[in-house]
Amino acid sequence: MMIVDKTQILHYDRIINYLILNSFSISNRGLLNGRMGITLAFYYIGHVGNENNYIRFGDKLLESIIENLDTEVPVNFADGFCGIGWGIEYLLYHGFI
Repeated sequence: MMIVDKTQILHYDRIINYLILNSFSISNRGLLNGRMGITLAFYYIGHVGNENNYIRFGDKLLESIIENLDTEVPVNFADGFCGIGWGIEYLLYHGFI
């Protein structure tokens, strides 16, 4: 069992709050440098911590990624279609969606 002190929890809460406030303004939709990576994080912490609000936020982020895909998105893994597709496959494989 991992012991987490109050300062770590406050630090994590600050990071989560920052991501909630700013993730939709991030123009990059990719896995490593954009919203897809943030989406995976919200689904993970939502399921591990049994936090439905985080899961719903992940749903909204995923919807925004899919709705805004166009031919301008690169094909690469870090910032493009390959990473987004891998992220969706990851979510499906682990039963998050």
